[in-house]
Amino acid sequence: MYGNYDIGGLVGHSDWGFIRDSYATGSVGGPGDRMGGLVGTSTANSPIQSSYATGLVTARDVFGGLIGSWESRAPLGSAYWDSDASGRATFAGNDASTKGALTTAQAKEQGSYVGWDFTDVWGIDPAINQGYPYLRATVGGACCVVSGDGSAPIAVSSWTDLHNIRNNLAARYVLTKNLNPSDADYNTYASSTANGGAGWLPIGNLAAPFMGEFDGGGYVIRGLTINRSVTDYVGLFGVARAATFRRIGFSALGVTGGGYTGGLVGQAVQSTQLADVEANGNVTGSNGSFVGGVAGSLVGSRAERIRSSGSVNGVYQIGGLVG
Repeated sequence: MYGNYDIGGLVGHSDWGFIRDSYATGSVGGPGDRMGGLVGTSTANSPIQSSYATGLVTARDVFGGLIGSWESRAPLGSAYWDSDASGRATFAGNDASTKGALTTAQAKEQGSYVGWDFTDVWGIDPAINQGYPYLRATVGGACCVVSGDGSAPIAVSSWTDLHNIRNNLAARYVLTKNLNPSDADYNTYASSTANGGAGWLPIGNLAAPFMGEFDGGGYVIRGLTINRSVTDYVGLFGVARAATFRRIGFSALGVTGGGYTGGLVGQAVQSTQLADVEANGNVTGSNGSFVGGVAGSLVGSRAERIRSSGSVNGVYQIGGLVG
């Protein structure tokens, strides 16, 4: 993760957000300040629980192993960072506390993570994730499936079905198969040549946000391409409000937008829930802020068991998972 200000391996700027059961392994750096292995800047009431960071953190000023600028003073429940790998002895750039610091050897021992659920949520194995704890839901696990309200969801089995979600923004949807570049309708909706070269048209906007539920069913959306560098609120979904996203995988993402750009959603607000989401690929906010591998901005919402790999680039408030 690289940018000027408010850069985090997981979240760039956390404001009234709750982070739990998450981790970041990518390096964080840039010519500015407020950079942390997990969160760039934590403001207002933004607690962190059962999460860790291992990436190298470098900046001009105000940078820490876990958080760059810790302004919220919200509770940190069993949050850790690898002080060897990060190069930072203190957890925040504006706080000298070393609570939560682990050596690389300690960070690969289950006993170091006090109070963590290593039965259903977390696992640890020398052969997986370089020996650091991993989320069972992202490595062939079957945990953490969230039940719905009992109503029958609408099946999504093609790029056309995915595109048509915009016709009913409050319904429940479930993906029933992987979506691939080899599918017959891929070039129409999600390729680099779709929509006159702009690629995928995000679902939902500020005036009409997505307010339903999208269950990925554990399947993978491959090759989603967006090229809208002068457009804000860009992702598979542009804007979501009080929505639910779960069990979604992305591979070979190629997303470019302006501000508020993410692989899954540009901006999620008002108690939107994200759980068991994994994104792989490249996300860029051209001359924009609030850019994340999964979500550009998460306001008053919740993300659990989220994982992102690849590159995320922008100007400020950049995060590997959430801007």
